[in-house]
Amino acid sequence: GIGFAVGAGVLAYPYVFRIACDKAFDAVDEDKSGELDTAEISSAILMLYNHLNKRLPGWEDPPSKSKIKELVKLVDHDGNNRLNRDEWHEFCKKLKDDGPTFFRRFTGGVSRDVGILPAVAKTSKQMAGGIVSAVPDSVVAGVMSTASKLVAGI
Repeated sequence: GIGFAVGAGVLAYPYVFRIACDKAFDAVDEDKSGELDTAEISSAILMLYNHLNKRLPGWEDPPSKSKIKELVKLVDHDGNNRLNRDEWHEFCKKLKDDGPTFFRRFTGGVSRDVGILPAVAKTSKQMAGGIVSAVPDSVVAGVMSTASKLVAGI
C-alpha cells in the first residue's frame, strides 16, 4: 500500500543521492584519474546542484568557495587537494548534512515522487473512472507532481 511505497522511497533516498553524486564525479573526472582536482570539484558541485535543483521545488545555491575549501580540508585525508571517490562521497554527505534545506527537500521529493504520487495516481484513476482510467499511471503521477510543486511554490 501507500505506507510501503513511502517507506521504500525513504529507504531508497541514500542510494538515489549516492547515484547522483557518482554521476557528477564520473562526468567531470575528464582525465579518468579517479580523483577530482579543484576545478573538477567545483564542476561536480555545480552539476550535482543543477541535477537536484531541476528535480526539486525551489532553488538552492551551491556552497561558496570558502565553504568548499573548508569541506575539502575536512575530507581530503591524504592532503593532496584532490578528492578520490570515497572522499567525494564524504564531501557530498557533509554537504547534505550541513545544508540548510536543500537535501531535506530531496528526501521529501523522493518519498513523494517514488512512493506517494504513484499510489495516489492509481487510486485517483480508479475513483475517476471513465476516460481517465485509460491514461497511464505515470502520466497522472506526473501531472499530480507538477500540480503539487506549483501549489508549494505559491
